[in-house]
Amino acid sequence: MGYEPTVVERRLKLLFLSRLIPLCERNYNLVELGPRGTGKSYAVQELSPYVSLLTGPTTVANLFGHMSGKQKGMVMIWDMVGFDEVADLQKMPKEDSALRKAPPQPALLVLGDLSIQGNIKAVRSLTEPLQVAMDNGGKRALIPIENKRQFLDVSPDVLEHVDPVFFGDMKQAAFKALALA
Repeated sequence: MGYEPTVVERRLKLLFLSRLIPLCERNYNLVELGPRGTGKSYAVQELSPYVSLLTGPTTVANLFGHMSGKQKGMVMIWDMVGFDEVADLQKMPKEDSALRKAPPQPALLVLGDLSIQGNIKAVRSLTEPLQVAMDNGGKRALIPIENKRQFLDVSPDVLEHVDPVFFGDMKQAAFKALALA
């Protein structure tokens, strides 16, 4: 990194080495703050071809991928993503104001899981979760569209009390949970 090792104290050497941890450890997050010209970006930019250094504003979709799952985000493509000159975070685009201000609906159950690629995964069974929801006052359940066939296995008593709402992607589920769709 361009430093003379004989004049650098041990603690500072370890701090410099810690900059390299994200290059060899999966899912490791590191924030390093400091003045310009201290080599923070050098390790990211010069030591590996599998690293991307962002020097301007970006979006959540650029970083993590689009909700449709069709386009991977930078975090999924590169081994490491670094930010340089992030003093202008206020200029970065904000996510949709409606999603931040609307409270979730009361008595709502949300089923399903999200894969690392951003795809909705169906639940194994609807019978037990919907029965528990009904027993605890649940009125509405967001259910992955892939579980629609299993809906025939749910007892008529549960169907009378818990209203099913099917969803195919996470954005759609969020809007339905907040009663915006």
